[in-house]
Amino acid sequence: MSCACSSRLSSSPVTAAAPPSAETVWLRIGYTLETIATSRCGLVSAIAIAARRPAPPPPITTMLCWAVIALVHAS
Repeated sequence: MSCACSSRLSSSPVTAAAPPSAETVWLRIGYTLETIATSRCGLVSAIAIAARRPAPPPPITTMLCWAVIALVHAS
């Protein structure tokens, strides 16, 4: 059994149809897969960082303001 192959350029401006398996993942799905994975990793990372770093205590400026007002009234 023998096989022969030949090829030639098409004169038609239409490109030949390709099966879906010939397309890249980027063409079939787009960038959504990458952004979903990135955003999920970002969320997990933010939660992990927040767990390691507790929130800073609130500022003590309110106590200082009251002390200044009390001194002004006392004079």
